[in-house]
Amino acid sequence: LPGPAASDKDLVPLRKTLESLKDIRAALLPFLKQLKRGSSSSDPTPDPHVTAEARAATALAMGTLRYMAARLRGQDRGRKKDDPLRAELDKMRKMLMTLRSLEKKRNGGGGGEAEGGG
Repeated sequence: LPGPAASDKDLVPLRKTLESLKDIRAALLPFLKQLKRGSSSSDPTPDPHVTAEARAATALAMGTLRYMAARLRGQDRGRKKDDPLRAELDKMRKMLMTLRSLEKKRNGGGGGEAEGGG
């Protein structure tokens, strides 16, 4: 027999997770398209900086999905500073910030830390 129906309050975390997944998908698609475009034979010389940023963003998204999956399974992975998953996510965020900072310098936007990284 099926159990009792979930209330709207019970479904809030699931809805938030679904929205987060949609946000990740929307943010990730341009990077995946860039990687696909860069690997095609019709574009013989893809910009290495753009490719590096796409790879770092994709790695960060995959790590974030692994973090979300662990949390949904009730695991406490990635929340403590010494956790390997947390270290990997922090490393990818730092790499993206570095790449964006280099892009600003390359485009004459000055220096300093890049925005984002969240």
